[in-house]
Amino acid sequence: MSYSMGDVDTKQSISHAFYTYAHINATTNKIFYIGKGKKYRYSDSSKRSDHWKNVVNKYGFNAEILAYWETEQAAFDHEKLLISCFKDMGYKLVNKTEGGEGPSGHIHTEEHKKLISQKLKGKIVSQETKEKLKISALKRPKRILSEETKNKIGLTNTGMKRSLEGRKNMSNSKKLYYSNLKKEQI
Repeated sequence: MSYSMGDVDTKQSISHAFYTYAHINATTNKIFYIGKGKKYRYSDSSKRSDHWKNVVNKYGFNAEILAYWETEQAAFDHEKLLISCFKDMGYKLVNKTEGGEGPSGHIHTEEHKKLISQKLKGKIVSQETKEKLKISALKRPKRILSEETKNKIGLTNTGMKRSLEGRKNMSNSKKLYYSNLKKEQI
């Protein structure tokens, strides 16, 4: 069972402590990382790989919670599916693994990582599944931000210079969202 983005504490209070999330390149608006977390992991930039840090230092990032899950295993399974689907669609993810590894905070041995990698090799995601993921993403309700959150985002973006291409991408993304929203209301 999944829920749209909202206050993480509120969702946790109804026993949906785990979620899957995406990090999005602030310049290109393309997903570059998929993760599983709880509490505020989605927005935390600590304990990330050097590759992740290089992308963020160069382009910045936005974080979005994709779905809430009642169990950690369900969140891990969704993370694995998303990583596989986005890689199949040609996204260049900085994820070091195929996702879904062990309990939170657990560090796997190199041997265990190889076993997980071998187990997941050859998994094929159908074109139908890819299409369903796209449709699901378009139907997902957008989060409603509090004034405090809007102010924080505004302060973070103050003075940030975006390329012409980045501004066009953001504009096109908003236009697509609102056109889809209007279609749903009809």
